[in-house]
Amino acid sequence: MRARGLTRSEKANGERDEKLIRLLPGSRSTELKALVGTLVNTATLLLDKDPSLRFAMPLPRERTKSLAESLIGSMDVPRRTLDSIEISVGNTRDLMTRASCGIAASGTVTVEAAILGLPLVVTYKVNWLSYQLAKRLVKLPYITIANLVTGKGVYEEILQYDAVPEKLAPALARILPGGDRRDEVLDGIKECVSLLGGESPVSKRVSEKVLEIAERE
Repeated sequence: MRARGLTRSEKANGERDEKLIRLLPGSRSTELKALVGTLVNTATLLLDKDPSLRFAMPLPRERTKSLAESLIGSMDVPRRTLDSIEISVGNTRDLMTRASCGIAASGTVTVEAAILGLPLVVTYKVNWLSYQLAKRLVKLPYITIANLVTGKGVYEEILQYDAVPEKLAPALARILPGGDRRDEVLDGIKECVSLLGGESPVSKRVSEKVLEIAERE
């Protein structure tokens, strides 16, 4: 994991860097412990196909950053993978507007991504008991708000036992620039934002509130 300056394309206002992917394992320690390793191994598989890719993992506070670094440090990971991942504190929304796509733990951040136009793959893992209870109590076709609002799988959801690098990496490749799902996801994001209220003052206030909550988390 290295510290580096922003590239020229990253500095450009509103310009997405086609080679930059966001890794969002969540903000809670249980989420990081469940997902950081999976996301790093997913990055390794993607680098096998395109060594020029880079990954940004912005975390909300120093404590979670330290935990993520510790978890990655205990892994047997290729050096090139470590060199391609930048872990930082803050600047979450900024990276959201500049990355080409991302993979995120299910939560408020997926709404933020839709508002800011970022294609995502959504994933999540919980312990066995929580998963069994959720299956019995929650009868919804999706867990991501963008998918529930539109009634379709805008953001591909790869959850629980399916959340392995061998499935996550191809899903991310499909939403990278030139991927066969990217246009579909971008259109779905626009539809989601429109259904949430489009450009009305109420919608703007809702969007601002979501962004505020996401930053806080």
